[in-house]
Amino acid sequence: MFFPRLAALAASLAGVGLLATSVPVSAAVSLASERATAECAWWVETSMQTTNVLYPDTAAAYWTMPYLTDEAELIEVNGVYLDARYFAIQAYGADAQLFESPAGQESAIADFQIQPNAGSVNPWDTPAQPGGSWTVTLSDAPLVGVKNLLPLSPQGAVEPLIREIPATTAFLMIRVYLPAEGFSALRPLLPEVTITDRGGIVRTLEPCSPTQRKALAATKDGKALAQALKSRNTPPSADCGDSCPPELEFFKVGSSATPFPNANSAYVGALFTPAQGKVVVARAVMPTTSTGESPEVWPGGRQLRYWSICNYVHRAPFPAVETVLGGNGKKVVGCTNDTTTAVSASGTATLVLSFPADKKAINKRLTRMKAARWLPMSPRYGTTQELLAFRNMLPNSSFAQSATNIPTTGNPEAAKEVMGRFYPQIGMCSIKTFLKSGATGCLSSS
Repeated sequence: MFFPRLAALAASLAGVGLLATSVPVSAAVSLASERATAECAWWVETSMQTTNVLYPDTAAAYWTMPYLTDEAELIEVNGVYLDARYFAIQAYGADAQLFESPAGQESAIADFQIQPNAGSVNPWDTPAQPGGSWTVTLSDAPLVGVKNLLPLSPQGAVEPLIREIPATTAFLMIRVYLPAEGFSALRPLLPEVTITDRGGIVRTLEPCSPTQRKALAATKDGKALAQALKSRNTPPSADCGDSCPPELEFFKVGSSATPFPNANSAYVGALFTPAQGKVVVARAVMPTTSTGESPEVWPGGRQLRYWSICNYVHRAPFPAVETVLGGNGKKVVGCTNDTTTAVSASGTATLVLSFPADKKAINKRLTRMKAARWLPMSPRYGTTQELLAFRNMLPNSSFAQSATNIPTTGNPEAAKEVMGRFYPQIGMCSIKTFLKSGATGCLSSS
């Protein structure tokens, strides 16, 4: 019963992407039938290039698959240590939230925590080339002696994020940031997934081929659900809703309404209302991070694994700002990260935001600023509020000033208290003020 039922679920969810993180799902496809059969894994791939919704990051991609918690007894994920800055395996309930076992084990494990198989080495633990093998096991049974054990299902009933799926659906995701050879090079290296159902039937799933993914997305149920989801706002309102803090103050962003949160990340954001002829400036001392796009022993004296700064439209579906700049039609996304952002000798980054039409007027001042990065406001959304967000990912346990340690969301004072000198400054001013007094003048004018 397990695999036919999973097949029907896969067909229903085909083609759906809800997050930068997506609404993920998986299984495989029988080309002889309009309904899919569960013959492959990781058929939903989401990235900024495919799905610009729910606060995406340009350096990240996610592969996801579903399983049914009332029928799966054991899941083994067999993979290799990827050549990337970061990867993690995370499981979510039908409500698209992480969960815990009765003993308190969260349904997430990061690269440096994954113990290797015999004869292999974890390159985030010991200097080594990527490629060694590992196994992550999901089970609700307290398996003795099993490494990398995660819970398989939430402890209680949950309300599905998507009404059309069973409440016993769960999602398995592999999340990757900054791969050394690009995301296309990772597809052949995605893990093999072995599922044992409660009747003892075992099925091993290889990653889906492009043909299988395309067929899944073309199923009748997949098309219908994709169309239904396009008309829905998920979550239905912004994270802080009507209780958002005042504009131009940074606060921890997030709530239980945010689908598929990363267990290793948190971010602070500041709201502002874009305006023609106005400039927003943000400045912050940035934490030290790992370098490059290959594994490094963690934490190695670094404060974070990764950080990024992105400008989002603060209205569902919460996309990153995208625009076309110049006559050559070059697309610009309002995101930057620790590999693409200049910082001063003191470790400070300065962000300058404006409408693309105003960029020419401020270019001379921008070019005189040694460590500044321009990000666009959204011409498409006009004066809709935007959210400038600083993302902190995987802090060193000794780095107490990470955004992940802020205890409450929506509270600028709580963010200031925790982040200390890493708390960002932000201000809004006229182009005239920016040209005359630069970033410092703009910060002091708000």
